[in-house]
Amino acid sequence: MTIHFPIEDTYAAGERRRPAWPNLATVIARNLKRLRFRQRLTQDALADRTGLGRTEIERLEAGSADTSIALLWRVAGGLGVPFAALIADQAARGAVVLRRDRAEPLASPDGYFTTRALAPFDELSPVEFYEVRITAGHVEHSDAHAAGTSETLVVTKGMLEVTIGREEPYRLAAGDSIVFQADLPHAYANPGTETTAFHLIVQYRHG
Repeated sequence: MTIHFPIEDTYAAGERRRPAWPNLATVIARNLKRLRFRQRLTQDALADRTGLGRTEIERLEAGSADTSIALLWRVAGGLGVPFAALIADQAARGAVVLRRDRAEPLASPDGYFTTRALAPFDELSPVEFYEVRITAGHVEHSDAHAAGTSETLVVTKGMLEVTIGREEPYRLAAGDSIVFQADLPHAYANPGTETTAFHLIVQYRHG
């Protein structure tokens, strides 16, 4: 799934797009360089850890605005850091208000799957909080996350099917929730006729 920064409105069919915002790509580039330097890794060493090519690492560190959520998960896994460590700006202090109209969501090129952070990233916290929207008929696949990672999902609108590993899909309606180990491949599918929305909490194992 490719990221474009941002989409104008993914909450209705036939959405239009605004020109890409470079800010999030710049944040990713800055965070990746900082995290790589902190661990004293070369670009080649990080590429070996993640199974990616050096050119992909170079592209991210150059501030490319065309990458993928799956690729970022692999980089985060290679660095041993939460996903949000790559996409968050800087840790905020005190009360923080995140305005929806100022959000920079991550989205697939067709806008069928979007996610935005609902809480600022804190390096001391093992928890991330997102709002996710997925259009009717779309299926989004996710690779296994780091060992011990769990997800808590609460559907706020529409229908959702969650498949974990080789298990049968769990079908959820608005108001339903599910908690599962996300260190297995998993998928989110919208079997309904309207856009589905859900809140997603990702929790990493301590240590």
